[in-house]
Amino acid sequence: MGFFNTIKKWFSAEAAEVKESASAAKSRLEAEMDRREADLAATPEQKLERIQSEIDQDPFAKIRDKIEGEQAHADAVDELTQPTDDPPTPSDP
Repeated sequence: MGFFNTIKKWFSAEAAEVKESASAAKSRLEAEMDRREADLAATPEQKLERIQSEIDQDPFAKIRDKIEGEQAHADAVDELTQPTDDPPTPSDP
């Protein structure tokens, strides 16, 4: 009976995993449904506030700022190191 007990344990473990996955999916779907219902019931002012808060929570803002800062620094260094088109002035004799 050891083989059947092993199979029974395996099926029990798989069933528990499926149940957990289904519960997680259900909770995600319910949360999304609640969010959509709140969006439908929201006033235009509330919708604008929500959109503004989403804009303010840009996850790439720090990265973009860092890139733009480094690019500005590189541009400044490049401007300082570029040779000018003016011919060199001769030294006084």
